[in-house]
Amino acid sequence: MGKKVAILWLCLVGALIHVGAWAQSVSNSSLFIQRLAEAKSVIAYPDSSLGILQELNVHDLSDSLLAEYFKAKGSAFFYKGMMDSAIANFSGAMASLDSTTCNDQFTLVSNGLAVAMHAAGLKMQAIEYYTLSLGCAEFRDDQKMKLKIYNNLSILNRELGIYDRAQLFLDKAFKLTDPSEPHAMASLYNSRGQNFLLVEQVDSALHYFELSYANRHPDDLKGKGIGLNNLGYAHSLQGNVEKAMEYYSEAAIIREKIEDLYGSASIFINMANLAMEQGDLSQANALIQNAILLNQNIRSPDIETRLLASRSVLEEKRGNTALALDLLRQYQHMSDSTMAEDLIKEASASQYQIAIVEAENKVKRIQSKETEREATIIRQRIINLSLAIAIAVFVGLFALLLYQLKLLSDLRKTLTEKRDEAERKAQLRRETLNAVVHELRTPMNAIVSLADLINREEDVEELRSMTDLLQRSSKRLLGITNNVLTFSRLEEGSVEPVLRPENLSRLVDDIVKLLSPQATVKGLTFSTDIEPDVKILTDRSMMEIVLMNLVGNALKYTKVGGVHVSLALKQGDVHIVIEDTGIGISEADQKKVFEPFFQSTSSSDSSIEGSGLGLSITKHYIEQMKGRIWLESVEKEGSVFTIVFSALD
Repeated sequence: MGKKVAILWLCLVGALIHVGAWAQSVSNSSLFIQRLAEAKSVIAYPDSSLGILQELNVHDLSDSLLAEYFKAKGSAFFYKGMMDSAIANFSGAMASLDSTTCNDQFTLVSNGLAVAMHAAGLKMQAIEYYTLSLGCAEFRDDQKMKLKIYNNLSILNRELGIYDRAQLFLDKAFKLTDPSEPHAMASLYNSRGQNFLLVEQVDSALHYFELSYANRHPDDLKGKGIGLNNLGYAHSLQGNVEKAMEYYSEAAIIREKIEDLYGSASIFINMANLAMEQGDLSQANALIQNAILLNQNIRSPDIETRLLASRSVLEEKRGNTALALDLLRQYQHMSDSTMAEDLIKEASASQYQIAIVEAENKVKRIQSKETEREATIIRQRIINLSLAIAIAVFVGLFALLLYQLKLLSDLRKTLTEKRDEAERKAQLRRETLNAVVHELRTPMNAIVSLADLINREEDVEELRSMTDLLQRSSKRLLGITNNVLTFSRLEEGSVEPVLRPENLSRLVDDIVKLLSPQATVKGLTFSTDIEPDVKILTDRSMMEIVLMNLVGNALKYTKVGGVHVSLALKQGDVHIVIEDTGIGISEADQKKVFEPFFQSTSSSDSSIEGSGLGLSITKHYIEQMKGRIWLESVEKEGSVFTIVFSALD
């Protein structure tokens, strides 16, 4: 009887331990959620928000709460203007979520990452995450989120100089907007005006800027200031200097009222440029001095660069040629330095910061799982102890104890296997990093060397030649960076296609039209044979990248002859064939052409450069979309790439 009481007492103690641990976990989660809500409520004051977030303990959190923590932290850094840190934390939130779950949280996080990348100048990556967020918003029919993304995509395409797509997304945003909401309409009218400026339709732009300003609420001082500045700029383009100065002056008053030092300095520079056009050099000088005083507080490289340009023009008009030339050289030096810094920032800081945070998040998640496993082992020991005490009464429990010991042995074996697998992956990452560094070194060295030469060169023609080389090296560096970032996400398995019915005929035709100028410049024939209205299930963004890579390569490696693109239905399958009369690929290289970082030795032309990732990414995307690709080639005669998908019934 006494033994039974002892057993019951031990069971009760174990139950109390479990209940206490559960209650403590619930209490900790509730406190975390409360503090996280406080941080979000003061997000407009990022230092306060970050102070709260730094105090939180992120160990033993669910993936959903961890994602909310990183999202809040990314938003705070965004408001603080620290875009690299914002991107890093939004990436941490993405790493904490299941990319196959298209819920509200995933939509908001991917959109937040896109906005941060957009603000940091990583425009192509921003388009990728905007598209990901938009796909989820459309799937869930989230009208509010779709409106926000359409407007952002319109702005982004305008910045890229793609007027038609900017207008397309803006039209979609107008359809979702309630005309009775003046604030929303004012924002859309302003975007419409900016789009018309892109194609130099100043009258239309002015009309929409006036509509935007009329819809601004009197209390919306920031919006009023933006509207007045846009109206002033449009009138200046029309040559209506008096009207432009009037709007600029009103905008400057509002900027001063809301203590927007950057905006005020920018308007003073615009007004100074107009005054110089009218020959009022004293007024121009006074406005420039005001802008200089404001910039002493904000230290903006952009304002400083514009000031150097305006001061150079002013001194030239005053007859101070030597001073004007010196200011112009300072302007050129600062512009080149800013461009080089932006390239380095885009190629290294953002990319590697994302990679570092993703790695840190994985380490934290592994640590969390290790803690869970340790708790499991402790609970198991308590059970084993209870069984050992009860063995005198219940001999049959001995077999159960052996079974539990076997479970521990299996767990140890599993942990050992996972450790070995992690070591193998670490070795693969080291090898990949070495390849990436090797690829980045060449264009980076070229950029640094050219920037130094440009600094010292005075011959205009030589400067143009060096600038052209600098631009090509920068584009190559950016292309390598984009490919490496995409390849890294493919390795992690974080890129999943969203398959929808698409008219493949139209898509292929669009890509052909987009790349046809390249063929014209090289004097190549560029022919097509596209069967109309062929539809398949595909991810449009992935398919665009596949076609751009394959058709672009065909044009790049073809010097004489031409390229032929065909699309046809054959026995229930869709065949896409890209055929060229280029340099071809040797039989030995054909076996490795789809491997990462592989570059064919068939070409002797050193001007043809690449990262060796394009075809690897292409093959991966095609296989993810349930398709096949193969190559047929004869060296020095040409190549034929064939893609096959199942047709849509």
